[in-house]
Amino acid sequence: GGGNGAMGRYTSAKSFDDRSTEIAAAPTAAEVKEGAEKKKDVLEVSNTMGSTAGAGSGDFHQYRNSRRRELFRLERIDADAQREEEDRAFNERKRERAEEEEAKRQKRAEKRRKKKDKKKG
Repeated sequence: GGGNGAMGRYTSAKSFDDRSTEIAAAPTAAEVKEGAEKKKDVLEVSNTMGSTAGAGSGDFHQYRNSRRRELFRLERIDADAQREEEDRAFNERKRERAEEEEAKRQKRAEKRRKKKDKKKG
């Protein structure tokens, strides 16, 4: 690639036109502070596309698959929580039934013992 070298390729961006003799005024401290205030509530996106490329042919599929994975993950979390809750409820009922059975057993044993004592006496 030739060229007369007047303007090199890939120069860094400048805030003023190269041919202009006027230099852009630096922002005042108040303006800088105001800019910082505005910046606070802007959502920062970290996975932006490069400026040279649009969406490639695989990007939608990547997005769709990552979304699917995330939805499956959330479903699994919900299912696990529900199963845990059901197990807890089941074990609670099981414990209550066991306690009731034990109480009945003791009552019947006491009854038998009294009957036996009556026969003896």
